[in-house]
Amino acid sequence: MNFKSFNHSTTRGLLRRLPGLSVCLRPLTTALSRSLAALVAVLMWRLGLNAQTGHTNSTYTYPISFSLFSYGLPKGVASFYRDKDFIYGRGGGAGGGRGFNTAILDTNTLEYVPSEFHNFDTWADTFETPGGSAHYQFVDYLRSITNGTLVMLAVCDEAGLNAWPPSQCVRLTTPGVSEVVSELKTNGSTLIDSYCYNGAWGMIFVKGSPTPIVEGVLNYDWINNQDIAPVVDLHFTLLSTSQKPVLSVTAQINDFGNTVYSLTLTNLVIERDVEVQYSEDLLHWLHLRTLNQLLTNWTTFTEMSLGLSSRFFRAVPDNATVLLPP
Repeated sequence: MNFKSFNHSTTRGLLRRLPGLSVCLRPLTTALSRSLAALVAVLMWRLGLNAQTGHTNSTYTYPISFSLFSYGLPKGVASFYRDKDFIYGRGGGAGGGRGFNTAILDTNTLEYVPSEFHNFDTWADTFETPGGSAHYQFVDYLRSITNGTLVMLAVCDEAGLNAWPPSQCVRLTTPGVSEVVSELKTNGSTLIDSYCYNGAWGMIFVKGSPTPIVEGVLNYDWINNQDIAPVVDLHFTLLSTSQKPVLSVTAQINDFGNTVYSLTLTNLVIERDVEVQYSEDLLHWLHLRTLNQLLTNWTTFTEMSLGLSSRFFRAVPDNATVLLPP
């Protein structure tokens, strides 16, 4: 990377021999090693040389977390997240989420497929409208999914697979229930037989794989803790690649004779933290700011706030970008 700016803590003699540079002349107050580092940087900038430290790749890899939440009685919620962002969710009963809820992840874009959030109210088929089609619709939907697709399932409130309490763990024998349980097992479930009435259950799997990525079940305590909703919280991560953040620096002298620095980051990925660090000698780096929003991708500060007289800056994870302000 060509340095377009440089550290200002150099000797007056050097600056006199490099005419045309806009700098603030200061006495030499830093250690010899820091002055030499600045001197080398300035000379490289004047000679048009490339200077890099750390990694040289223009991209970096980072994890993205995907998660689902299944709540049983009395909360009754199913929801899906991408990192900290809520993407989709429904409540039980009239909230439109009772029964089984589905989500499909596009592993190329690492985004949920908006048209693949579905709800199948299997409880209503069992207890309100016996002989309904939700169980079979859910089974048909699972069978229609192409092998290799990443699928997420979450029960909200009640799944309609078991008898009423006090027989809450007794599995119903109606054909629709048997079809659902059999299809879930075909897709790798080993815990659906442990599900009881008003419990929480979820599974993340790749269609066609004999075992799920992760599965969980937690049942409602009908005896001791009737006010506490069971919750299943399942997570997994995928790796994404993005352009490294680019850090640019400008510097001005304010009315008090102090240098005011303005740092701007580009190539930010929303809600992916990028740490801005500073150093006196390119060896020991200290935290300055953490930026993670496109609308707040800049920061301004004075040299007095750092308490240093020689500064270098870099953006992490982009350790290859080290900028020296004028």
